[in-house]
Order: sequence, then C-alpha cells, then structure tokens
Amino acid sequence: MTALTTVVVGGGISGLEAARRCAHRGDSVTLVEASDVVGGKLVSQDVDGLRLDVGAESLLARRPEGVELIAAAERTGDLVHPATSGAGVWLDRLYPLPRQQLLGIPTDIDDPDLPALLGADGMDRLRQETPPDVGGDSLGDLTVAELVGGRLGPDVVDRLVEPLLGGVYAGRADQISAEMAVPGLLDAVRRTGSVVGAAASLRSRSAEGPVFASVVGGLGSLPSSIVDAGGFHVLTNTMAVELTPRVGAGGWTVATDNAEPLQADRVVVAVPAFAAATLLGSVAPRAAAVASGLQYASVALVTVVFDAGDVTALPAGTGFLVPPMTGRLTKAATFVSRKWRWVHDLAPDREVLRFSVGRHGDPRGLDLADAELVSAVLDEVRELLGIVGDPRAALVTRWERSLPQFNVEHRARVALARETLPAGIALAGAGWDGVGIPACIASGREAADRVGSVIAGG
Repeated sequence: MTALTTVVVGGGISGLEAARRCAHRGDSVTLVEASDVVGGKLVSQDVDGLRLDVGAESLLARRPEGVELIAAAERTGDLVHPATSGAGVWLDRLYPLPRQQLLGIPTDIDDPDLPALLGADGMDRLRQETPPDVGGDSLGDLTVAELVGGRLGPDVVDRLVEPLLGGVYAGRADQISAEMAVPGLLDAVRRTGSVVGAAASLRSRSAEGPVFASVVGGLGSLPSSIVDAGGFHVLTNTMAVELTPRVGAGGWTVATDNAEPLQADRVVVAVPAFAAATLLGSVAPRAAAVASGLQYASVALVTVVFDAGDVTALPAGTGFLVPPMTGRLTKAATFVSRKWRWVHDLAPDREVLRFSVGRHGDPRGLDLADAELVSAVLDEVRELLGIVGDPRAALVTRWERSLPQFNVEHRARVALARETLPAGIALAGAGWDGVGIPACIASGREAADRVGSVIAGG
C-alpha cells in the first residue's frame, strides 16, 4: 500500500512534532520552512565564543510533552534542570517572587514573601477575597484582570500577575483570556468558590519534580536532533504561498516560492496565524478570517557576556521580572550562567545575562539600534546588579510578531475556525493553542491526529 503523503507547512516546534508524528505512523512527510533553519524560536547563536539560546531557553517540565520529545529526539542523556531556583520582582528593589503561586496568583496567603511585595493594603485585600461571581458553565471567558483583580485586588495584579504575564506572553492582564493564560482556572473557581483555592488546586496537581528543563547545549540544539530522528524530509528556504484542492484526485496542492508544487493527501499548517490566513484564504475563508484577527506582540532579547568580576551584586536565583507599573524598559532578566550549569562550566570566568524588552501595546526600545538598546537596558540594571565594566560581547535578537495575544473568547474562536476547515487540513501552533514549548508540541500532535484519518481521495 502506498504511503499517504503529508505536507507540514512551518518548521517551528509545532510543525516539527506534527511531521515527526505523521512520519512515525507511516506517512511520507515533507516539511517546508521559509527560513534557512528549522526550530522557530528554538535557536542558538554564538556570543563571545559561546553557543547560547537566543529564543526559548527552557521548557515547562511539569507538562510531559517537552520531556517526551527530548526522549524521541534521543537526547534524554542531555536533559538538565536549573542549577538554582527562585526569582525576584523588581519594584523599588528586588523582592522574592513567592514560590507558592500560579501565574502570580498566590496559592498560600500566609506565604512569608507576600507582605513585603504586596504591602499592608494589598494583603488586607487578598485576605478578604471577594466571593467570585463566575456563574455557571454557560459563562463566557474573562480577562485575567477581571477574574483576579476583581476578587484579590489590584496589587496582586500589578505586582505579581502582570510581571509574569509580561514574561510569558508579553501581554496585559486586562486583555489576556483567563481561559488561555491559566487553563482550567475558571472551572476550578466555579468548583472551589475561590480564586486562591482554585489556583492552589491546579498547582497541587503539577507540584512534583522540577519546574523547568532544557538540554545541554541549549534548546536551540534540539530541532536538528528532532529532524535526525524524525524520518521526514525537510525543505528549508521554501515558503508555501498557496494551498489549493488537487483536481480529480482529492487532497491538496501546496505551491511554494522556489520549488515544484507539492502534492499532499493532507496538510498541517503550522505557521503563525497571520501567515496561515494567507494560505487559508481561498480554501477556508472563515478560518482565515479568525487567523487574520489574532494579534501578536514583538519582543527583543539582549544577551550580554561579562567578565565574572564585573558583575559584583548578582542576586541569588535565576533572574527577575519587572512589572509594567514601574515604567522600566526592561521587563525580565535571566542569570544564564547561574541558571544552567552547562553554561557556567563552559565559561566559569564569565557571567552570561539575558534581558527582554517589549510588551503588547508598549513597543518602547524596539525601534532603537542594537547598540542603543544594549546601552539602555544596561543603564537600567547597572546599579541593581553591581555592573562595573562593559560587556565582553552583546547580541540583540529581535522577535517580531512572535507572541500571540489571547483575547477573551479566544478558545471559542479557534474552535469555530477548526470546524470550518475542509477535511485533510489541520492547524497547529502557539497562535491557536497557547504559548510554551509543551503547549506547542501538543498542538502539533493534535493536528497530526486530526488529519490522520483522512485517506487519499477522501
């Protein structure tokens, strides 16, 4: 029996997993990627002779998909967890980020780190949680600010939730869907009658084992391992430009910008939503309309390498987050050498730091030249971190339209888009199903499964 052919459009982690899964069940799979490498936001570059992640640098280990894919890529022996833990929130000074929290929602109101961070008024408001009014199962989605701020007070949102949302989504609490930001939270609030209780119940289900993971050499080294072990064909520097029904034989024709059209029994579209909208326009106009309406935030990452002696006051932990209420350009920092032992071992005489800039609706700094952006960020953090010299090297990585923004009722709009897709086409990626490496892997798996029952000519 001739193998069914599957084309996967997009070589980010969702597309790689979709291609791997389709190939594993016996499909003949071709993955097309517009850039010169696969991996999407899993990418490394050389900085001061060190090969470092300049996109995603860790994955959530308490969801299984990321660790499972590392195993499938035959990299289990390289699996690592952070060498230290804990993070800070930078207000007038650094405050410890409470460990007992779920996306900033306190899960233990007696946590000793909370009073200093929230203040007396914030603690009083937290302890007097307004009884939630989230209705029955028919209630629609809410923003994170509506759900959390209305019941626990503005200080919890401003000082805890906002910095975490900024770090994960580059988004804002008054815009992001609670359903998407914390899956299951609304249902848990209905069940427990408390936002704090709901967050605690969700956190307790995943509280075992390390929170984050990576691999020796960084996550940027993982995509090539997936391809090597995956059993599918890759075409880089190849952009899919049109998707049309295949005349007479069923299936699809995928036109590209520099190769012969690809013939496929089924297609997985795993590119950002704004790119998917173009491909879907003529074959699934309602899905294309949903895709074109999804918004994205742009961010920049500033990676700097110092001589170790030139950073004299680095706090304990893995880094810090910065609430937007402070007005600072810097929104987060990672102490890379402290967080990952393999980086420290490569360069024990150096200190690698990484800072992020850019929020949805606040693109300050993204229009600066690279050198100006490095200078602006270091000027903000120099005193806080005790930086006394200039960096040995610096690299700015710009991720334009990279983080999807999940507005209220996002999940319902996505469900509608998928219902209108013709047989043999599936959608995958962060823009549809959520950010984070495990969520993207799950999205790729589910897309592969959705097209898996489609047969040639069916």
